Amino acid sequence: MDRSVSKRKKSYNSYCVGVYNVHPYIFLNYNRDIDSLLILAHELGHAIHYYIMNKNLPFRYTEFDSFIGEVPALLSEILVLDYLYNDKKYSTYKKSIINKKIEFIKYNIYNIGLEQEYVERIMRCNNEINKQTLDKIWADINTDYYGKKYKLNHFNKSSWNKTKNLFDDLSNCKYMISSYLAFKIYFNIKDGNKEYLKLLINAFSMEAKELLKQYNLSSNSEYYLKAIFYEFNKNIDEYRILECVKKSL
Repeated sequence: MDRSVSKRKKSYNSYCVGVYNVHPYIFLNYNRDIDSLLILAHELGHAIHYYIMNKNLPFRYTEFDSFIGEVPALLSEILVLDYLYNDKKYSTYKKSIINKKIEFIKYNIYNIGLEQEYVERIMRCNNEINKQTLDKIWADINTDYYGKKYKLNHFNKSSWNKTKNLFDDLSNCKYMISSYLAFKIYFNIKDGNKEYLKLLINAFSMEAKELLKQYNLSSNSEYYLKAIFYEFNKNIDEYRILECVKKSL
């Protein structure tokens, strides 16, 4: 693992590379903060995935869809946040941890859904597609998702053009589904279900559709989406309470 923060021109990217019959390699910059910890957790999720694959599958089955590969990485982030939240040693950082939990759901589920619908609205638009039209659709969808009180200013009214993979529908869709499946496995772990280890081992030799079908990952989708947003709302309520307590001191 290359985790040092070098003063020389080291890339700010982070990634994990799996090498069959050797071990995974992780590249990142570790700054001893919660963001670095979550990046490390994400890449270790990939590393564990590669490790399990190499130990249990022949080389010809070691190719897999990115949709499958992101599930253990995102699951690792969720588990680390859950551990930090429940461990009393980190109670002084509780507000920051809750904020990260909120950001995780907002970015990986809510925002990607917004971006997907934004692209769909552009495709259905009968007007001339120019910057003004794109800005207007962006403003409308942000109002729909965040409420009428949410106002875009001259700094973010065109922020759609900074969105990664915006017009790559497949990439965005896959990442959102990966996040949903990671949460579903997380909820099952909390209920005492250990089947997720078997899933990680077998997932590599399957097509995405086969994986969804065999492990029933697409079932009860409404139930699990409600559970995710219940978690989201609970975190927001707790964050507000901590804010009120801070102001009253």
